[in-house]
Amino acid sequence: RVDVSGNHLGVRACGTLARALRSGCTSGFVWLFLYGNDFSAGDQELCEALAVFLAASTKLEQLALQGCQLGDEAGAALADALVGSSTLRHVYVGGNHFGARARSAMAQAAGTRGFNIHL
Repeated sequence: RVDVSGNHLGVRACGTLARALRSGCTSGFVWLFLYGNDFSAGDQELCEALAVFLAASTKLEQLALQGCQLGDEAGAALADALVGSSTLRHVYVGGNHFGARARSAMAQAAGTRGFNIHL
């Protein structure tokens, strides 16, 4: 379980986290809690890294990104990334700046993969 929620991580930490996710050293995570951090300036980079991570992860069951200041475009990209996971059970993404596009994409991803989405 990895919980770095509410640590006021910003764009610099977002880049570091993205590199760690891409590296594969995080593939054994069962829970990844990132909520309450402001990733707005690096949200696209983070979502791209999450896509790589989710496709490679064989254990991740819960992903928490509530209140991370993710925008609509990042939300849609994240939804695409979520489809790559075969192990997710719960995804928490409420409190972001998702519009209709991201919300629809999230719901579709949840329906495709069968995980619970908490908007």
